[in-house]
Amino acid sequence: MPRAIRVRRSRHVAHRWLERAEQLAEFKPLDGSATHAFRRAWATSRKHLSARDVAEAGGWVSATTLQTSYQQADMGTMLEVVTSPAESGMFNVARQEKRTLAGC
Repeated sequence: MPRAIRVRRSRHVAHRWLERAEQLAEFKPLDGSATHAFRRAWATSRKHLSARDVAEAGGWVSATTLQTSYQQADMGTMLEVVTSPAESGMFNVARQEKRTLAGC
């Protein structure tokens, strides 16, 4: 594994790096947190990947923490959820239930 991934830095070091990057880029600091907003955006953009792998790569203790505290619902993903065709197995179950109810 590359050294950059293996070496963990304290949140204080990360905060200083972020403040310096914001100054150099002339960005206005985000309200409410130092690194939390960036970690939340990073985690949310990886919802399509294995939660366990994302948690490990991002340094979270568990996939549960990642999913409940960092990954957020977004309009694009929600639209995909409601417009994507269901798996064929789901339709077969619904048809079977309908036939069973009709035969009562």
